[in-house]
Amino acid sequence: MMKNIEPKMKMRFADDDWSSSFDELNEKENGLKSRLMEARRQLNILRSNASKNDLEQKSVIEKAQKAMQDYREALTEVELLIKQRKTGSA
Repeated sequence: MMKNIEPKMKMRFADDDWSSSFDELNEKENGLKSRLMEARRQLNILRSNASKNDLEQKSVIEKAQKAMQDYREALTEVELLIKQRKTGSA
């Protein structure tokens, strides 16, 4: 009778080992999924920030270009005034 119990006991332990291995795999999978979701969240934040930075950079560049255009126009006006004064037409 003892011989009949031993194989069943071994199978139970084997099932328990498999079950615990399966649980460990599930925990690892869930951990990896969590890390993946966090990585995606961080990536989306970086993309969002990059878009904001690009828009800010474009805005700054546009403002700088406008300022340079205003400067050139003012410089042109000053040059015209200087020419007019030299010629006495002002």
